[in-house]
Order: sequence, then C-alpha cells, then structure tokens
Amino acid sequence: MPAFAEDIREAVAWLRNLPEVDPSRIVLVGHSVGAGACLFVAANDPTIASVVSLASMADPHAFMAGQLRRSLPGVLTAAALRYMEHTIGHRFTEFAPIHTIGRVHAPILLLHGQQDTTVPIADAYRLRAQRPERTTLVVLPEADHNSVEALQGAKPALLDFLRESVLAAADSGAQVTHAARSGPGSKPGE
Repeated sequence: MPAFAEDIREAVAWLRNLPEVDPSRIVLVGHSVGAGACLFVAANDPTIASVVSLASMADPHAFMAGQLRRSLPGVLTAAALRYMEHTIGHRFTEFAPIHTIGRVHAPILLLHGQQDTTVPIADAYRLRAQRPERTTLVVLPEADHNSVEALQGAKPALLDFLRESVLAAADSGAQVTHAARSGPGSKPGE
C-alpha cells in the first residue's frame, strides 16, 4: 500500500501541473490494495475531491495475519508481520484504511461485493463505521472481489457520487481562488 500510495502521489502531482486539469477535481479510484493506497493518500491531501474505493480491506495487519496463520504458527506469524513492517518502512497502523479513512476530508464511495471471499463485506461496513457522515457504501449483491462486470449495477450511484463530490470540490476551489485574489490592489470580481 505505501508503494502504491507513492505512485498515486506522483501521478496526482503530475496531473496538477497539466493546464487542462482542474486540480480541485481530482478523484482517486482504486481496487483492493490500490483502494487502501488511495485512502492513505487522501488522508494526507485535503485537496483531493473524492475517493472511490473498490473492495478495500479495512486492516492489512489482520488480513496478512490471517493469511500467514494458514501456514505459520502464531509466534512466526507475529515475527513475519514485524519483518514486513520493517521491510516496507511503515507500521501497518500508519496506512491501514481503518485508521486513514477518518482523516480523509473528501467524500468517499465504498463499493464492495457481497460475494467477496478475498476481502469480506464486513471490512466495508467497518470502514463506513469509522466515518459515516461522508462515506457512502454501495453493496453489489452478485459481485466478488474481481467482478468488473458487476460494477454496471453501481453505475447510477457512482455517477451521482462523482457529480456531487466533484461539483462541490470545484465550488470550494472557486471560493478559495476568489478569496486568494481579493486582497489589496485586486479588482472587484477577480
């Protein structure tokens, strides 16, 4: 997740330098680990317009521990998790969506498949519970972890979410731009 997050930060910086891109309308969209990375980036960037998270796990530490316990005894699982943190240079708590989602300023749309056996639907409910006031959860009854075609059922909710969040971000950006320009020596309406 932290490596994906670094790639996302670089992509966002690149986009913000393009003259045809409105930097106040950047939406992050990610799937699975990429969704967690998007939440990590948005938690530290209040200018992101919104986040669309598809099948994000809530807690990578718990997820990895569950995977490792299938083949390692508990003591070795704990050691392997500490080694992972050392290798990636971050503690799980720094980038775990269950911790970062509460710091995201932008609206969030969580899309999750009811049939997801890789990342259970319970993770989506846990994430929404951390930030219910600006987080929308859409459960796709027939979708599993990789059901791209099942996203068609979420299209109306996705388009409504993007319209609302991007327009709100653009309005907010316009107010900031106007406020920044209205100072000594500026002309009215600038």
